[in-house]
Amino acid sequence: MLPYLLGEIGYESFIEDGDMLLAYIQEKDFSEQSIRSLLESSGDMCANVDYTWSKVEDKDWNEEWEREGFEPIVVADRMIIHDSRHLPEKVYPIDMVIDAKLAFGTGTHQTTNMMLQALMKLYDEHYKGRVTRLLDCGCGTGILGIAARKLGVDEVWAYDIDEWSVRNTADNSRKNGIDNLHAVCGDVTVLGREIIGSFDIVMANINRNILLADVAHFSNVLQTGGYLVVSGFYQSDSAVIEREFEKCKLVLCDNSIVNDDWTCMVFQRV
Repeated sequence: MLPYLLGEIGYESFIEDGDMLLAYIQEKDFSEQSIRSLLESSGDMCANVDYTWSKVEDKDWNEEWEREGFEPIVVADRMIIHDSRHLPEKVYPIDMVIDAKLAFGTGTHQTTNMMLQALMKLYDEHYKGRVTRLLDCGCGTGILGIAARKLGVDEVWAYDIDEWSVRNTADNSRKNGIDNLHAVCGDVTVLGREIIGSFDIVMANINRNILLADVAHFSNVLQTGGYLVVSGFYQSDSAVIEREFEKCKLVLCDNSIVNDDWTCMVFQRV
């Protein structure tokens, strides 16, 4: 419940560390008074909650990760994801090389893994192996778009607010021999400007606040009958996600995935 309450006042990501919850917010949005007000208004629910805060050190947090890499990850016994340092011992139908350079998305996190599972299921069951266009919102390493092209999606467009992520997506696309994957730098406002047209599938593995802020834009570029796949939030956020998405002609499908309280939901535009 605490992540849900903090999400209401702008906190974007959370990490559980024993009895502690690490919550992150943009510096410009931080207010200690907001925390005090939240704890006071929540009554007994947060009666035993104490907190401290500090500014996160400005450094390359991916440096060690990039140096060490990660062990190969298998998704749904069909796809294997590995970096350039760790080659797989077994062959799978879909093989992806993903090197993370200042970007999120290798398949190790529950949200990325669930998004990949949902994408494969959609592609197989609803499209019978035929998807013309897919949009990846907040592309990170480019893993979702690369997976889509390897599945057989004709064309992928992607965007991210981080220039490093856009470069990482292009680099990983080349390493996988992928073409027709176009990544641009910017936020949701690139839709209708740099990224034109509608899409069969829209994917967004971001956080609940951005999802709620941008859902109308996602719906506008999604074809009627198309699917929106989202993750990056806790199960406690599912109700508000469903309620707000429904206002944008998006109906929840009966195939949500939950992993360690992280949730992936699939919606269809009506």
